Formats: sequence, C-alpha cells, structure tokens
Amino acid sequence: MATLIATKAKTSQPRPAVGDSGNIKTQIETYLLTSNPAAADILAMFWLPANARAIGGMLYADDIDTNATETLEMDVGWAANGVDSANSSGFLNSGALNGDAVVNYNPEGGTKIPLGGVLITAGSKKFTVPTRIQITFVAAAATFASENITLRVDYIIDA
Repeated sequence: MATLIATKAKTSQPRPAVGDSGNIKTQIETYLLTSNPAAADILAMFWLPANARAIGGMLYADDIDTNATETLEMDVGWAANGVDSANSSGFLNSGALNGDAVVNYNPEGGTKIPLGGVLITAGSKKFTVPTRIQITFVAAAATFASENITLRVDYIIDA
C-alpha cells in the first residue's frame, strides 16, 4: 500500500482560512496520476479546516482505465483525525469507473461524479478538527493511462 500526497495535502502547506460562517467555501486539488495505483493505495488530496461541514463536491478524472472491461475504482473519504475514524468511502463508493461518455451529462467521457455517501444519508458531514480528504484506490486499472484526477469538496464553517 502506498500513499501519494497532492500538494495541498502536504503538512507544510497552509490550511484554508475559515472566513465567515455560513458562506460556501471550496477546497479543490488536481493530481497527475503517473503510475497504476494498487488496491489500498491512498491519494491524499487536501485538508478541510476545523468546524468544516462538507455539503457537496465532485470527482473529476480523465479516462484512466482504457480497457474495454474497466476495473479502476476510486473511493472518496477522509483519514482518521483523532475525533472521527477513517472512512475511505464516506463521500463516494464509486464502483468500477468506465470513463464512457454520457449524453447530456458528460459527453466528452472521463469521470464526473457528484459526491454522495454521508452527504445523501445525513445531509452533511461536520469535522470538528482539521481533516485530510483522500481518495482510496479499491482496484487498479486494467489498462492504465496517465491522467489527471481532480477532487472538489464544498463546505461551510459552522459558527
């Protein structure tokens, strides 16, 4: 198992400012995946600040698995933070991603998936301490292509 670290997930990077409560904020990061990930590899994307309440977001990626029978699976969740246990698929349990075009939604192909998980079952997810948001690879690509992965999480700060 390997852990890849995107720029905004490095501990040396500044964390997002909290700003006024109630205003929607966004944390976003893009990472160029240059080698086929193995099952259980983690891609740490960025941090959400203390008292962030995640309310939505999106996973975007080029067609990383170009095989006719794709196997790549990327789940989105969070690392353990001392308060919350790690949940590798808390925001998205993707299943195998095929990268196919979808008429009137994603006509250029690739992956474009709204976050769900607890956002659907609970409406939002509050983190009382800074929390690293990450992608866990459940299965490697059958035919890997080096491409970008972008993750966006929208959140508000609770007063």
